[in-house]
Amino acid sequence: MKNILAITLIALTLSGCKTTKTRIGAILGGVALGVVGSQIGSGKGSILSTGVGVVLGTNLGAQIGNRYEDKNRRIW
Repeated sequence: MKNILAITLIALTLSGCKTTKTRIGAILGGVALGVVGSQIGSGKGSILSTGVGVVLGTNLGAQIGNRYEDKNRRIW
């Protein structure tokens, strides 16, 4: 539980004041896959899988958020 809280607080701190869909996606993806990664392995393996989950989740979430942001920028 402490890991989840720490990941969430760090993500919210790094998000800054101006929130965009890319940042929101990165935060949500990082937290979600960080939690999933923390459930895998034990000891140092758990730490490694949490880190990998956060990195992959942040990247994936940012890409998904960026797609939604691009759709809102289009002028028809």
